[in-house]
Amino acid sequence: MFPRDSEKGMGMAFKALSGVFAGTLAFLAAGEAMAQSRDNYFARDRNVSVTERDRPGYQALGLPLGAFLLFPKIEVGVQGNDNIYSQGSHGASDLIGIASPQIDLASQWSRNSLTAFVRSSTRQYASHTSENATDWQFGGTGQVDGGDTTFKAGGDYGFFAQPRWANIGENSLAQFTTVRPVGDYQSAMNADVIHTINRIQLEGQITYNANSYLNGENANGQVVHENQYDYDRTYLIGKVSYAVMPEASIYGAFSYNMLNYPNGDVLPGYSPNPNSTGETYDIGANFDLTHLIRGDVELGYLQQVFAGDKLSTITGFQAKGDVQYFPTQLITLTLTGSRNVDASTIAGSPGTITGQLSGQADYELLRNLILSAEAQWSGSSYEGLDRHDNVTELTASGQYLMNRNIGLHLAYDFLRQDSTGTQHGVNFTENRVTLTTVLQY
Repeated sequence: MFPRDSEKGMGMAFKALSGVFAGTLAFLAAGEAMAQSRDNYFARDRNVSVTERDRPGYQALGLPLGAFLLFPKIEVGVQGNDNIYSQGSHGASDLIGIASPQIDLASQWSRNSLTAFVRSSTRQYASHTSENATDWQFGGTGQVDGGDTTFKAGGDYGFFAQPRWANIGENSLAQFTTVRPVGDYQSAMNADVIHTINRIQLEGQITYNANSYLNGENANGQVVHENQYDYDRTYLIGKVSYAVMPEASIYGAFSYNMLNYPNGDVLPGYSPNPNSTGETYDIGANFDLTHLIRGDVELGYLQQVFAGDKLSTITGFQAKGDVQYFPTQLITLTLTGSRNVDASTIAGSPGTITGQLSGQADYELLRNLILSAEAQWSGSSYEGLDRHDNVTELTASGQYLMNRNIGLHLAYDFLRQDSTGTQHGVNFTENRVTLTTVLQY
């Protein structure tokens, strides 16, 4: 449970939200120079990326099922990994068989929509069979259009075997301690209401995410407690936008979050618990200008207050952005980044300040041949610990569509973690090469 101060914080949060909205309205300025007639000032459909583009003759048709279309698909292949345990040296390598079936269901209504999915992914190791695992997930989304008001809701639930480099409890130390990868049940729910009044758009959103870890077992048959790191997080978000022109809008946003560790009373290093509440205040811009660029960029201030008396309050700047550049119709360049407070699953740290940055290039060499390259970086500083992790991942891939039913995918991934501080984690590199065939209808 959260302290009573969180109720007071909630009241202050909503007062602050009103202030943010009022401040945003002060940004209303002349933007008529490029204005043009458009029913929806907030549509951002001027540009289409390489991966979004329709490809007649190479897209699955689906199976008619009343007012729905059913899309069955399976991806099978093999992966080579030179460091399956994510160790600092003398990493074990293996060949891994992959089978990933999925089914998607989509409505064909002229208005409103409903989608659902079921998917799984099985990995079978040639030599290290203790690493064999199957992930699965199911979920769906719905949207109701009511003229000026749109309501969206969705959710999903699944089980995932975490990679060996994932920082979960004792697995965050220099050597892994569980015989098998840590299992994680994940659930998510969200609801979003958007109301548009000419050039003004109001949005309210609530999201909930939860992670529940399974206990592991070490080589001596002893239990490795991982479920003590379970956590859930709820966000309440308010946003008001103003379209200064049909192609661009500015907005102010406020969010309030509650981070809860249900088993926090047994976690070491906390007093009395690691729960926290936080707020962010942001201003931003959303745009789709000419045929060259579109995106959403916001900057602001964050604050996360921890309940434990041994833990301090995290404050600083908040940032989030996603910008796409279209030098030609055949090339899409994407830059994304963020800085925020994340949950931690390492003993002694209830949260992290995490920065992320990635750049991706997609090139349509042929209508049925897509080449992609991506570079990602993330850095995490752990509250309550002298530890900082930097993770770099480089990916190069190609997707070849033989026809609407068969495709080939080849990818190379390089992953590196550098961990520093007196309580640092493992430093390692990992190389993966994956070749798969996609069968769909």
